[in-house]
Amino acid sequence: MATRRRLRPATIVLAACLLAASAAAGCGLLPSASSVRDLHVENGTTRAMTVLVDGVLVATVAAGQSETVAEGRLPAGVWSVEARLPGGRTVLRADVDKSRASQTDNSGSGSGARVDLSCGRLDIWVGVPMLGPAPGPGAPGDCDG
Repeated sequence: MATRRRLRPATIVLAACLLAASAAAGCGLLPSASSVRDLHVENGTTRAMTVLVDGVLVATVAAGQSETVAEGRLPAGVWSVEARLPGGRTVLRADVDKSRASQTDNSGSGSGARVDLSCGRLDIWVGVPMLGPAPGPGAPGDCDG
């Protein structure tokens, strides 16, 4: 006759945590090792943004949306990133170094750039998202063109 083994509460909690963590990773809630060097665009503006890396179009991000461009789609080395308004006006230009991107359970680093415009904030980064002050006011006319 088989005997039933009783699970300890700690075993149940551990199993639940592992199940939740694997589900979160599968849903993209937790970054995977390969995604830490992906290029992230958070367009908090009211205008669409075109993003170029080394002069090549990699994404068009709608107003109020975000986009992730896989590292594998991008060239090696430091990226020259540019964000443009629909009319072609450049609102952000920066070098983004993916080699500075890392993440562990307790810490992380990254590389990126941010611009505060009168129509909202635009962040572009690899690694850990940028923290910082509330969005600034921008300047009148900076979202034209």
